[in-house]
Amino acid sequence: MRIEETSRAGKAWLNAVGTLHGRAHRRNLEHPQTVDADILERVDGLEGMLDAVLDAFEAHYLAAVERLETLAATPEPSNADARRLRSDFPQNQITWERFFSQLTTPAWLGPLRKEGFFADLPPALVYQALSDRQLARDNDLALEWLRLARARCEHLEPEQRNVLVQVAREGPDTDKWKESHRRYANEEISDTRLRHLTETWHRERYAAIRPILPSDLQNDLQRLETEYGPAASLDDIEEPFFWTPPSSVSTDELAALNTTELVARVRAFTPSADRFTGQSEGDFTVQLRVAVNQQARAHSSRCGSQACD
Repeated sequence: MRIEETSRAGKAWLNAVGTLHGRAHRRNLEHPQTVDADILERVDGLEGMLDAVLDAFEAHYLAAVERLETLAATPEPSNADARRLRSDFPQNQITWERFFSQLTTPAWLGPLRKEGFFADLPPALVYQALSDRQLARDNDLALEWLRLARARCEHLEPEQRNVLVQVAREGPDTDKWKESHRRYANEEISDTRLRHLTETWHRERYAAIRPILPSDLQNDLQRLETEYGPAASLDDIEEPFFWTPPSSVSTDELAALNTTELVARVRAFTPSADRFTGQSEGDFTVQLRVAVNQQARAHSSRCGSQACD
């Protein structure tokens, strides 16, 4: 903060280090120190030091925020830009929130990932994401949420584990599915299809947190995998190598359609003209492929050793 050691504030700062504790407390049960000229001089010096230090901190903080926002506005960030974020700014929650709230392009993801920014997450942020019911029910974030739950569920505290299990137990937002089906199919979703969507949703979440499931949900997961097939692999799911906007339809919704309905949905699909809004052809293709694979696994599981047409 460019405060000289020989300045009044600098001297007061260095003099205060390691000495204030002894002056702030009385010795055993003796009477407190009397307020004399020496005490007043030290208090005045401390106040002056704090005024100088806090003013300097405020000035440098605002300058740092401006530099951070300028960096975030870089239209084509490089690995060197990501390294600047690591070396030139405090590595704390305030920096992350400010930086990521200012981003306007997904081009930052590659350099940040290469520089190790997503190698690990603070435990508090992990729990916040996993315990957020809205995130857990968001079809667009399902793969990321499931992978995070699988990777970190065993590292949670016991109470946090209970919350995560409860989030999975509570289930999806079926009203949203009803509305989506009504909009795309122009009819009410059947109870059978809604049950299929709901139970496969539970299957995926239970499978992701299998190591921490209580016995009743372990039994429920076994039933679901027997009826619908094993949960989709979180490692084999193909993802677009380019950035795509959030999908308007979930993989589970596609998997619940029969062949005729699936063909009709594909024929009716129109990709968005804007790459950053709506749904892209690449994203829809990936979800369609995953849905077909889910149907095949479920069919194989139901057939078992029996001959199936």
